[in-house]
Amino acid sequence: MPAHVIASVGSPRGGDGLASAGADEVVVSSDDVKEPGDIVVESVGEVDLVTAWSLLAPGGSLQSVGWTSGESAVFPPFTTVGTLKTLVPYVNEFVAADDLAELVRLVADGARVPEIGRRVPGMAVFD
Repeated sequence: MPAHVIASVGSPRGGDGLASAGADEVVVSSDDVKEPGDIVVESVGEVDLVTAWSLLAPGGSLQSVGWTSGESAVFPPFTTVGTLKTLVPYVNEFVAADDLAELVRLVADGARVPEIGRRVPGMAVFD
């Protein structure tokens, strides 16, 4: 059975192009996700990580691939007790210098235009 992909974004504009890129649904709030998922890929951290955990089906896997919020995730008591679920942190174990240099070149040449969803002191968050 093919995957049913739900993209959760921070603003309606953040969802532009995601359906054409393969998302079956695009939601602005995780409150709009009605069914638990087997795999959740999360990149914000903080409250979003806690919410992503609650959206996992029994036996599901939460892939934490970033922490753009820069804030702590606080799980309510007993949230992680009971149903078997896994939280897997992503660690970049490869050298990305050449890829990053190419990305910077593409942006500098105007071939790629990054969309900044919001600014946080010390970082840019790309939705």
